[in-house]
Amino acid sequence: MLKKRLILILAALTICLLMISCSGKDEESSSVPSQESSFSSSKNDETTSSQEDPPTSKEEQPVYTTKISISNDFPELELQLFAQQDEAGLYHATRLEIYHASISTLPMQTIEISDCESDTPDFLLTVEDMNFDGVKDIRLVSSKGIQNIYYHCYLWNIDSASFEQDTVLSGLSSPKVVEADKAVAFYEHISATDYREGEMRFLDGEWTLTKEKTQTYDSATGLFTVITRELEGGTMAVTSQKTLTQQQVEESMNSSY
Repeated sequence: MLKKRLILILAALTICLLMISCSGKDEESSSVPSQESSFSSSKNDETTSSQEDPPTSKEEQPVYTTKISISNDFPELELQLFAQQDEAGLYHATRLEIYHASISTLPMQTIEISDCESDTPDFLLTVEDMNFDGVKDIRLVSSKGIQNIYYHCYLWNIDSASFEQDTVLSGLSSPKVVEADKAVAFYEHISATDYREGEMRFLDGEWTLTKEKTQTYDSATGLFTVITRELEGGTMAVTSQKTLTQQQVEESMNSSY
């Protein structure tokens, strides 16, 4: 009888040990998926976060940069020209940022630009004194044809300490500074037979036409009329008028070269 009790006690102990062992395994197995689930959730959170973060956009860069001096009494300037390039390769200017060369973090002036295109990124940028006030000005090509070329001209305004677009000079075809005459010359090719050229001077605070020469062709007669006008007493007066044949026009052109 005692022997049977001992056997039953040992069997009961054995069963208890087995139950304890199985319970431990179940807890371990249940904890593993929990950790895996946590790890998986963490990965999903990271993936979602990376998908939601917007890509960093590239900062717009100027298509052309140069440093200029407009006066010995003024610090050096840095010009940064911004433009968009179309499928045909033409550049369309959007703005010109002007900095003090020694302080390039914040522009001293930003000029918004429209209707200005060029086949080169420098837009034939020219720095010269166009109104003969001792301070250099800026011009950018706005349109360039086979014969005529136009510029956006920005003159230095000493009162506002900034560059301002001059609509008169910006409307001239192929402007050219004539230092000897303190004038800006222009030439406009109107057609295969007709043209207009002249000079503008900055008088009494405004641009004034001082010289003009026009050539027109009369298809009915086959003759050319060449008229020269000059400023006299505040008005443009005819100083010369000629009627020429085709041969005379060609001889006149050849003699001018």
